[in-house]
Amino acid sequence: MLMSINNLDARVERLPVLKGVSLEVEEGRITVIVGANGSGKSTLLRTIVGLNPASGGSIRFKGEEIQNRPAYEIAALGISLVPEGRRLFSEMTVSENLEMGAYLCRHDKAKVRANLDRVYELFPVLKEHRDRKAKTFSGGQQQMITLGRGLMSSPKLLMIDELSLGLAPKVISEILEKIVVLNKQGMSIYLVEQNVKQALRIADYGYVLDNGRVAMKGTAHALLNDENVQKTYLGL
Repeated sequence: MLMSINNLDARVERLPVLKGVSLEVEEGRITVIVGANGSGKSTLLRTIVGLNPASGGSIRFKGEEIQNRPAYEIAALGISLVPEGRRLFSEMTVSENLEMGAYLCRHDKAKVRANLDRVYELFPVLKEHRDRKAKTFSGGQQQMITLGRGLMSSPKLLMIDELSLGLAPKVISEILEKIVVLNKQGMSIYLVEQNVKQALRIADYGYVLDNGRVAMKGTAHALLNDENVQKTYLGL
């Protein structure tokens, strides 16, 4: 098991947000967390990477407990977070933003170059405009830069928070196709997403988070065809 979370509790400004969350992420798979706004999805990711303290329970990555360790140590173990809202360095160029993601392997020039080539192969438009400032790109292209930055450290687990936020449906589909490509190349993906239907269509396994608790879990196919999921999240 790549990552396992057991009875995880977490607070934000003293308010309980995660309440006994347990889930697993298998290596080489796409695992999706879906749920309404305020269900605790982003807090879960932030707690995993050490940006929000856990108040109870455990997080194990490749068998090693990581809850409440410093964020830089968790990143060095191979977990990369693509944050909600992109959060690019708007005045920097594409290539400069990508190089910021390579901080952990910055002394290995060959590795940085290989990772940069990988990102440019995945997103050719970024290579074509690599000297343009990030702020001049569309929302979808900025999301590509953010994903590319997350890949620059050669992560064992790529965690993506709200990939589709603010993007047009066609752009969402295009970027999700790239997620599938990465997974087929061997990348383990942990995706938090409000676009339930599209997320479950590309995933292997999914969890439904409701009010800080795991309300449902199962194969993505089973969740996509579950009557409660269809009624609550798909409007069917």
